[in-house]
Amino acid sequence: MKSIVSLSFVIFLVSAAASARTWTDTTGRTMEAEIVRADVHSVTVSLNGREVKIPRTKLSEADNAYCDRWLENLGTGEAVEEDMEEKEAEDKPAPDRPKVAAGEASFDGKPLITGGKVNKYDYPYDERRMAMMKKWKSEDTGFKIAIAVPHGFDPSKPQKVFIPNTAVNNAKQGLSGNFGVVGFYAKKCVENGWVCLAYDTNLGRKNHDADLYCTFEKLLEVWPNSRNWEYAVGGFSGGAKACWQPAAYLIKNDYKVIGAMLSGCNQDLSDHYRGRYKAPKAGYSDIKVHLSNGKWDEVAQVEKQEYMEKSLRRNGMRNVKKTMHDGKHNLDLNEIDIALQWFEQGG
Repeated sequence: MKSIVSLSFVIFLVSAAASARTWTDTTGRTMEAEIVRADVHSVTVSLNGREVKIPRTKLSEADNAYCDRWLENLGTGEAVEEDMEEKEAEDKPAPDRPKVAAGEASFDGKPLITGGKVNKYDYPYDERRMAMMKKWKSEDTGFKIAIAVPHGFDPSKPQKVFIPNTAVNNAKQGLSGNFGVVGFYAKKCVENGWVCLAYDTNLGRKNHDADLYCTFEKLLEVWPNSRNWEYAVGGFSGGAKACWQPAAYLIKNDYKVIGAMLSGCNQDLSDHYRGRYKAPKAGYSDIKVHLSNGKWDEVAQVEKQEYMEKSLRRNGMRNVKKTMHDGKHNLDLNEIDIALQWFEQGG
């Protein structure tokens, strides 16, 4: 996989190609380069005879609009270039108006702002699930979904989705739920071209999975192709343990799970949730598991990595990667980059 190079790294390079155009990053810096290829996540340009891949989250709204039009024309039509200057001017928001990300989409008829914003949607339970809540003596009355997507997101095309989970050690964490941590992961997900998806009840985390069921029912209703997307799960500490719940649900229902990021984790619950959902063990064999621990972690000590690796392998996961960061019992955001980039590599 070609390494992704930030725009700030290449702004000083100049291309002499006749079809080069001016590109602008989100800080206003510019460069001259010729487009080679593009997709919903990144654009590859030619600079002095070498190809450089740039995340679309690093580019201006006008550049993202250009990429969208280039893709629509299959990258072959001169018409894209002819009226580009006029169209880019039209795309720029007025100085006194808030910026709106290029390629605004929708979810279930509601706005879905692309480019990293965490979009949140609330839904009530139907009568059947409300009856279940009474049976379980649970006070929640609905579920909510959080979604962050890259620029150019197209739900009809293949996507990679990361599902973060949170630890619940007290009432405050339970009330905050997965929505309390989704922002940490969303930025990194979108920067790497991933969708970030989180779910909760309207009262946070509960000891049932109605919100999980409802979220994926809604996702299939709105985006039918989501069944064919690739998914990864993860979390920190207790969230890393709990991430095996959505993994088991997805595997049981024939979704493809490609990765699990376990940060600061000292217990393997993959087999527990596999048994709970009766998920086939074969669905775990190709999952890449990224174990991340702090060198000075007093909860998930370094030696716990060896235990975790052995347990995961016993439970069917053949591809386990261990890394260390220079910290204690904390989530190192750079480890999210490492995990996501590894998950999408073939083999």
